[in-house]
Amino acid sequence: MNNSKAAMLITATVVVHGIAVLLHAGAHTALSVDMTWLQNAFIVLVIMATPIVAAVLAWTRYSRLAAMVLGASMFGALVFGGYHHFLEKGIDNVAGVPTHGWGMTFRLTAVALVALEAWGIVAAVVALRLTRRLPA
Repeated sequence: MNNSKAAMLITATVVVHGIAVLLHAGAHTALSVDMTWLQNAFIVLVIMATPIVAAVLAWTRYSRLAAMVLGASMFGALVFGGYHHFLEKGIDNVAGVPTHGWGMTFRLTAVALVALEAWGIVAAVVALRLTRRLPA
């Protein structure tokens, strides 16, 4: 029973995070905020694909691994997004985009992603606790 609760928690986290990522990607495109090929590779592999892998694993006997994969992905995404959107100066910083239209979408989704990725780390820990091995 706890494994299904963990799987639902992981899956819900991945779905909500994925929606925010897609909205943020749309703002990037609309504002012509381009990323390097290395940044795009990180985004596709760590921020987009890895959480999906975690959600799939969550429904198998590898639910503990799923929680660890989700936690690692969300941590990587939080560090990457936090740095590029709030610390590094440049076109990908929230301070460098317009305050209206797609600029507002960019800003709001950047903040939402920080919150969702922090939540994703918490969700991963909760899922790990839900799936901990019981004594034999």
